[in-house]
Amino acid sequence: MVSIKTTTKDLLNTLMFVKSAVRGKSKKAFATTCEITVTDGKATFAVPGAVFTLECTTIGTCKAVVPFLYFLQIVKDLNIKDVEISINKNDLKIHNLTINIKVIS
Repeated sequence: MVSIKTTTKDLLNTLMFVKSAVRGKSKKAFATTCEITVTDGKATFAVPGAVFTLECTTIGTCKAVVPFLYFLQIVKDLNIKDVEISINKNDLKIHNLTINIKVIS
């Protein structure tokens, strides 16, 4: 299990920077995936055309792929100060919501 702990505000700010590369609400925009790479002390969020790193508390390392706009909306809807994201073999858990994802390594 891999874990990311940070403030919701910092995570949302990072994702909004990444969103600048995802234009509009076309089929292509909705199909955009975000690659999350977790390493020691940082999480990197990448979409085609943008890569941003968030300094945070992490446990473990991995790469996972999630639908970007769906992930962004989930983070926007969080009403908590601190967020913990847990990544397991086939799912990602944010607060009390679990979604299926693809884990690369």
